[in-house]
Amino acid sequence: MTSHVVSSKGWKWGLRLSALVVVIWCLDAAIYYIFHDGRDDIRGLFVAENSRGYALKPGFRGVVTDGYAFNVATNSRGYRGAEWRLNEKFRVLMAGNSFVFGLPLPAKDGIVGKMRAQVSADVGIYNVGVPSYGVLQSLETIRRECPVIKPRHVVYAMDFNDFRRDHMDLRSRTVVDGYKLSTWSDDRLKRLPTPLSKAEVNRQKARLNAETSWSLRQSLQLRSIRMFLAQRYLHPRQIAERLLPDSILGAGYRQRYVFTTRSEFGFPDVLKEATAAIRDMATAAHACGASFTLVVFPNASEAYYQLTEPATETVLTPLLASTMDILDLRKRAARGENLARPRSGYYHARTTHWAATEITRHLAKRYPVALKMRTDG
Repeated sequence: MTSHVVSSKGWKWGLRLSALVVVIWCLDAAIYYIFHDGRDDIRGLFVAENSRGYALKPGFRGVVTDGYAFNVATNSRGYRGAEWRLNEKFRVLMAGNSFVFGLPLPAKDGIVGKMRAQVSADVGIYNVGVPSYGVLQSLETIRRECPVIKPRHVVYAMDFNDFRRDHMDLRSRTVVDGYKLSTWSDDRLKRLPTPLSKAEVNRQKARLNAETSWSLRQSLQLRSIRMFLAQRYLHPRQIAERLLPDSILGAGYRQRYVFTTRSEFGFPDVLKEATAAIRDMATAAHACGASFTLVVFPNASEAYYQLTEPATETVLTPLLASTMDILDLRKRAARGENLARPRSGYYHARTTHWAATEITRHLAKRYPVALKMRTDG
């Protein structure tokens, strides 16, 4: 009788456990379809260009998807935003990559949009940021647009991706049939023959068009649940990292989150070229009558884990020894701060507001009369 009762209880607990497992698997599948399903689509936003490899398409109007869907409008010069007025009393040129462009946010929520909201109407903030532009492309952009805008100040805002090996190539990307394609191998270590072969074009286009699809194997591994929690820094591992001191985790534990120890950043000559190009930006700004500031953006891991990217330090060290004006926002990000939107890796609106405020305040201290921060919003 007793064994029968025990067997019955064990059967019931087995059913409950099985039901719980099924529920968790179903939850994983639901999270996939709600939060992770779909693909990026930025077709038509770019055009091929000789000097920089590619640029934003002038006059583009549409919805693009990069983690999130958002509206993009470009002006006749081929940059995000309205047509340039060029008649403001004080003008600032903002150059950089996706962070300056404002991926994946509406224009008003990007860093430049937030800066515009913090100053008066007679201050023009000109956004010449383009996604995936490296240091050399931003240098070419400053040389091209500074004489047109005639700013009082040029800001180049960078993060470590700006001097990744493939990004340190003016022809690192090209545009075919509206698709922005890479001219580098997938490991970013070898340049492909150009123009790209038809087979390579079709391969990259197929990859960009590939729909992500749910699979039973992924749900059995709880991949969507783990990704959902990790993107929001709620994964059990991340919670433990917040609670446990480095003395327990080990001195090198957090180094697993450093990006620039990867092979595509391990080219000393390329990093020296990046440093020289940033110096050339300052020279180009001065040549068109503007002052220059280098802004260093933290990536999500640098802020959250308070890490230092070695490649960034290699590029910055010679510049720190000079008279260049440098605003290093990595030093102002609080440990444990989540800067990025889930699914994208780019800043969310709270972070863009913080970054915009830091940059605008930095400039306002330099130009206390011409550039006053608004106090009504």
